[in-house]
Amino acid sequence: DLDLARDFTPDDRRMREPSEHEIEQILARMGKHDHTDELNCRACGYETCRAHAVAIFKGMAESEMCLPYTIDQLRKTGIASLGVCPT
Repeated sequence: DLDLARDFTPDDRRMREPSEHEIEQILARMGKHDHTDELNCRACGYETCRAHAVAIFKGMAESEMCLPYTIDQLRKTGIASLGVCPT
């Protein structure tokens, strides 16, 4: 007799969803401290700033994908390193 039986062990690899607090922490690091700061401009490729924050949490996106955040960072660091005062 040919035994075709197999044993499988479940290996759930789903990524957990971030808590509201974790989403707010990610948004705060990007300078989005309340809902009025969330422009939802979609420049990052996500429908909302919150969806982008969830993707960052899961390791599927980076903060630098947010255009307003990147522009703000360039104003703070890039211009300062050139010795030019930001406007």
